[in-house]
Amino acid sequence: MSSEKEISSTEKLLGVIRGKEPPEAVKKPDAPPAREVPEPARGPVRAVPVKGATMVGLECGKDAFRFVRIGQAADGGYRFVECAEFPHTAKGMEDPEFGRSLKSALKTFSKGGGKQSLWAVLPAPDAEVGILSIPKVPKKQLDQAVLFVAHKAMTFDEKQHVFDYDIRGEVMESGVAKLAAVAYAVPRNDVNRLQKHLEEAGYPPEGLTILPFALQNLFKSRWVPSPEGNAAVLSIGEEGSLIEIFTDGEIQVTRWIRAGLESMIQELVESVNGRIERGAPAAGPGPVEPPPPTMEEPGKFLPPEEARALVLDLFAGTDRMKGIREKFHLEQDEVFDLIRPALERLIRQVERTFEHFTTVLGRDRIHALHITGAVRIFSRLVDYIGGQLAVDCRILDPLSPEHPATAGGATASMDAAERTLYGTALGAALSGPVKSLNLLSGYDRKRAAQTESKANRIVLSLAAAALAACLVALAVFGYNIYERKNVLAGLEKQLLRDARLNEETIAPLIAKVKAEREHIEKYRERYLDLAAINEIATLTPSNIRLVNVRLDLGGLEAGDDKKAAGEPRFAPPKGVVIEGLVTGDETVLDSSLAGYILKIQTSPMFSGTEVTKNTPETFDSKKVVRFILNAKFA
Repeated sequence: MSSEKEISSTEKLLGVIRGKEPPEAVKKPDAPPAREVPEPARGPVRAVPVKGATMVGLECGKDAFRFVRIGQAADGGYRFVECAEFPHTAKGMEDPEFGRSLKSALKTFSKGGGKQSLWAVLPAPDAEVGILSIPKVPKKQLDQAVLFVAHKAMTFDEKQHVFDYDIRGEVMESGVAKLAAVAYAVPRNDVNRLQKHLEEAGYPPEGLTILPFALQNLFKSRWVPSPEGNAAVLSIGEEGSLIEIFTDGEIQVTRWIRAGLESMIQELVESVNGRIERGAPAAGPGPVEPPPPTMEEPGKFLPPEEARALVLDLFAGTDRMKGIREKFHLEQDEVFDLIRPALERLIRQVERTFEHFTTVLGRDRIHALHITGAVRIFSRLVDYIGGQLAVDCRILDPLSPEHPATAGGATASMDAAERTLYGTALGAALSGPVKSLNLLSGYDRKRAAQTESKANRIVLSLAAAALAACLVALAVFGYNIYERKNVLAGLEKQLLRDARLNEETIAPLIAKVKAEREHIEKYRERYLDLAAINEIATLTPSNIRLVNVRLDLGGLEAGDDKKAAGEPRFAPPKGVVIEGLVTGDETVLDSSLAGYILKIQTSPMFSGTEVTKNTPETFDSKKVVRFILNAKFA
């Protein structure tokens, strides 16, 4: 039996291993602890290239960035193009090394990839996904109804989280028809941070997603065929695991389980060091020769770093950590036996989730369970989980060389345990084709866009009504001018036919013609602005947006004679000043502007044009040409 002093020192040492005691209390061993041997950078593994733009999926793992590129084939389906892995040493997105490593990885992977759209999986353990049942309400009240139900089922703050939802159809609940919806809430700071890293790297993302939706995309796109009935995916992560149940590619249940790789590592540390405490060798029977280690002998305990290396070595199916095993008298099979209690806790939580799905929700049993994760998944683990749950269990292998989308076995150089690491990145790449929920266009941004769109429609409707009124008035005035011209032409013919013209007969005719011309001129001056606007609207093509149109219709003439005359005198109309933007293909902006100027010059309403400004600018992230054009009235 250990003395009280030995128990106290042991408790302190375990506290250090578990992170509860300050590390200064223990003297560091002379030899540095064995570090986890990282996998070499993978890739790229390339298949047959496809034409056109490609979709790239990015997973920001704890120790590596993983990429998958897919493209659309001639038959309309999607094909695997390439994948690659780039290790990094960043301690999270806040670490400056994260941005530098990400930029380098993106630059290397995107080289020669052509036009691409990028979707990234946000590493957000605090993300929350809810499966909601919404009462049927009018469309205008749907947003408020979803928010009300979401706040009851989930914990989030709209100011601190990005929130959005998707209606998936009708369901019957206790005989009442309701709307089925899936909603998510993700910390806004995490979304902004990853978006900023990608934009600073020079690769702005088309969208961001989270792990539950990335896995859903594999089934929703039919890339991973689902068996008849319900299928589940267990993703084993670092600090926890995600269990999801799908029916016809749609999430039915999603649950975060706080049992993962760290739990197994902690279980191994406690088991091995517990044996050392008791003075027994780490494995196998035998005499108790070495005394229990004290605080002065910390090197005889298994540190978490070496325990992690042993677990990862076991998962990878290699034996690179043989030196650590022999140091603590461990066999590979015993490492698995020692982490089994943590694995059992994980399996029990999965089993409870299945029971809730079938018993509480009244759904059919699970027909298949796919295993994936942030580390390699070895076959013995899969077999053990499947045996405990009595369900068909398999490794999630979306890049299997037997898959039709991998172009004749392009991924045959990787084993299934390595291929499963790219499942999340592949799901991200499929986000665009399956129209997955996008963290960059959450509920608040959609609502702002809808408000702006509604305002634009109102303005457009008012402008269309005003234009219609102007066109009607212009048609009426044009008809009046046409009639006046006919009368004037008749009078001119009458004058030519009259052979007995003299000063007495011609003077009244001249006065009448002059009066008619003045009357026509007044009509011209009155409706010149409407005619000019109509002419400009007719001549302006769709790729030229008018910013400002200013008419110079003359004004009061300066001088002293207007007082003597008793009425003001007006200067004749001068012309119109047009300011606009030329949009479209940036290679033909100047030629489009030249064609527009030629149309103005050849119009019978204008006699000459002058360009006073012609400068390239950027408008709505596109290159345009801003111009100012002066056109004189004919």
